[in-house]
Amino acid sequence: REQLVRLIRSVRPALLVLPDPTVVISADGVVHGPDRRAAGCAALDAAEQASRPAAFPDHLRHDSLDPWETPRLLLCRPGHDGAGVDIAASLDRKVDAVLTHASVVADAERGGAAVRDLAERSGAPYGLAAGEVARLIAVSEG
Repeated sequence: REQLVRLIRSVRPALLVLPDPTVVISADGVVHGPDRRAAGCAALDAAEQASRPAAFPDHLRHDSLDPWETPRLLLCRPGHDGAGVDIAASLDRKVDAVLTHASVVADAERGGAAVRDLAERSGAPYGLAAGEVARLIAVSEG
């Protein structure tokens, strides 16, 4: 967690995109694996802690990293209600990233097709060729 807090304080993002850690089973019955949920929890916790001066005070003392409150969080929520996010421009990168998870995707061709199909189905209700459903949380005006 300390490394994630350091990264957030270093980059100072205006928007942090992360898996929604509250989604265990999607509306269409897909169980979201423990790695996805843990990554969402870790990122959400780090975003909260990055804003608190008392969390990892050595960041300021030794590295001149001031606390940072990320103004907006975008929690990806496949299979649930939310806002449609256009991912057409980055879909190939998403497919490549998903395919690096050999423990999740055994057949690259079928796995890539499944990711593309989900993006198409997720985007369709929002008029998007490829989309994801996400929940936007406005933390501050930032």
